[in-house]
Amino acid sequence: MLLKKCWSIWPQRLLKGERIEIRGFGSFSLHYRAPRTGRNPKTGDKVELEGKYVPHFKPGKELRDRANIYEE
Repeated sequence: MLLKKCWSIWPQRLLKGERIEIRGFGSFSLHYRAPRTGRNPKTGDKVELEGKYVPHFKPGKELRDRANIYEE
């Protein structure tokens, strides 16, 4: 229930340009991707891609540290 409520609020905050931080886990924000020339993978033709905002996740220190305990 709580996660469902948060999930409905987070996109609204991101669209306002706010950063969402979950302590010990990480943070979510929007990053802008500039317009560029891409390729159609099927035909190889050039395609002009518009600039857009994409979600970005940055893991927190605690999450990074926990992931690194499995290093050999």
